[in-house]
Amino acid sequence: MSGRLLGPLSMLVLVALYTGVGRDPVAALVLGPLALLPALLPWRLRLGLVPQALLSLALLALAAVLVRVLPGPQLPFRGVMGPLVPFLAMGSILIASHRLLLDEPAGGDRATAAHGFWCLVACGSQRAALPYVLGCALYLALASAWLRGPSHPWALGRHRGWWAAILALSAALAGLFAWVIPRAHARVVGWLIDSTTTQIGLQDGPLELGSLAGLADSDRVVARVFHFQGDPLLRGVVYQEYARGRWIARPASLARSLPIQGAGGPVELRYEPTELPRFLLPLAARQLLLNTPSALVDGFGVVAPIYGTSAQWARYEPAPREQLDPEPPRPVDLQLPEKQRGRLTALARLWVEGAVSPEEQLRRIKDRLQAEHPYATSFQRPPGVDPLLAFLETPGSGGHCEYFASAAALLGRALGIPTRLVGGYRLTEYNRAGGYHVVRERNAHAWVEAHLEGRGWVSVDTTPPASLEVAGPAETPWLWGWLDAVRTRSNEGLQWVLDNPSALGVGLGPVVVFIVGRDLWRRWAARRGGRGPGYLERVEAPLPWLQRLLEALAREGLERGGSEPLEALARRVEAARAGDPAAGLLRGYAALRYGGEGDEGALRAAVERHLAERGAQRSMAE
Repeated sequence: MSGRLLGPLSMLVLVALYTGVGRDPVAALVLGPLALLPALLPWRLRLGLVPQALLSLALLALAAVLVRVLPGPQLPFRGVMGPLVPFLAMGSILIASHRLLLDEPAGGDRATAAHGFWCLVACGSQRAALPYVLGCALYLALASAWLRGPSHPWALGRHRGWWAAILALSAALAGLFAWVIPRAHARVVGWLIDSTTTQIGLQDGPLELGSLAGLADSDRVVARVFHFQGDPLLRGVVYQEYARGRWIARPASLARSLPIQGAGGPVELRYEPTELPRFLLPLAARQLLLNTPSALVDGFGVVAPIYGTSAQWARYEPAPREQLDPEPPRPVDLQLPEKQRGRLTALARLWVEGAVSPEEQLRRIKDRLQAEHPYATSFQRPPGVDPLLAFLETPGSGGHCEYFASAAALLGRALGIPTRLVGGYRLTEYNRAGGYHVVRERNAHAWVEAHLEGRGWVSVDTTPPASLEVAGPAETPWLWGWLDAVRTRSNEGLQWVLDNPSALGVGLGPVVVFIVGRDLWRRWAARRGGRGPGYLERVEAPLPWLQRLLEALAREGLERGGSEPLEALARRVEAARAGDPAAGLLRGYAALRYGGEGDEGALRAAVERHLAERGAQRSMAE
């Protein structure tokens, strides 16, 4: 294969490597066609050093725009350079690909290969193990063959071993750096942060009544819900014990590994990798079908993947569960903090005065909370006071969902209603372009599950509607919606290809056949046109007789620059010695190589005569 094909193939390897380690199919859709352009276009650009530099800067700016506009990788890159990886990878691929379109890129082909090398280093911040090693090896092999080809004067030659060692060492250092930095960061953070620091967000550990301002700003996608109907509250963690502003999650019973034998349903959830290993599901979900045949189920009915697996997708029917139900209430579901029991009981009776049924009592608590307390994510509490009591007993004090849910849970317990606090996510955002709901970290939510006679456990959300404004727009903005929809559908296609590998050959086969066939056809056409075998290769590289002319000019102080066009050298020759035939011979060679004009045999004979005359003149001068 010619260098014209090997170069773009090496760029495609870089695109595939970045897409694979970051799971960013949208970037592949953008960068893939750009990487193939040098193989599809028959012409090459001729630019000077300044235009090449400006074009490279423009491509770096384009990479920055793509990083800003595109959804980004699904797997965040680790290490100190993690946030810069998309920009570095896209920038290096764009610059290396455009250099393949240049007739004489600055620095030659070695510099082009070096730009691809930076993409390898950037992708090394993701611990992708075997795929990363294979990608580096394949790029190295293609780049070595491409630079070694007879059509490229900048062959690696005896330096190929050094390039291989540099690439391997850089990949190893990048992997080591990515492994060491996150662990060192975690260790330092562990030293500096006190264990009593307020925790925020959805987590397995204790839940503190703190500020959710940080989590409310996070756009990170947690899940996508297709064909949604039923309960919008997706359960993650159930808490039972409250003390001094902190909820503790204690298992109702040990989680058991149970087979999941449901037939599935119309609602489908697709989960992104999160730090909370859960199948986020509503309380009312039956006919459950998961991506694993079995799962861990605890006494709260929370479903988690078993060891060695991950939550990828779930399908269910929105109806009361026929299996995996939460266990009946226990004494802890009526437990109140001893020091606050009297104040909570008095407040609860005042608020529900005249209400008899638990349903009516919970409704009055909800109405009173929403009437007297605004929703807020940032606030101050007096020190030394239980934050929940400070919230309840201070008229007009604000709080977020954890405060409203905690107040409803404890006031309900004061009235003899078994309650639990549940942390999870609430569906609020719909992507109209993709036809599905999007769940983000800012949609983290807390609510109450109360046990009612004859109905079992039911969800009670007491948070004011104003919280929906903090959760983000009701609909995904159209641009971001289309980009997320493209990525989501691309993932579906990628998964289908992985499940059907033969389809990859069917899809890529015609492209490879076209490129290789076109190359063979051009070679055949060149031979038929009388230009002789190997004409294409010869016109792409300096011919021996031209090389001798360049060497003769160099001995006389007119050495050609590394990327200097032949026309520019011809102008320098004329400026140094007016009427020098070498200038015309250089222009004739450029017309033959780039435009197919002139006769190679006649031009070679003219160069040979000129070299002989030049040698004779030099001998006489000596």
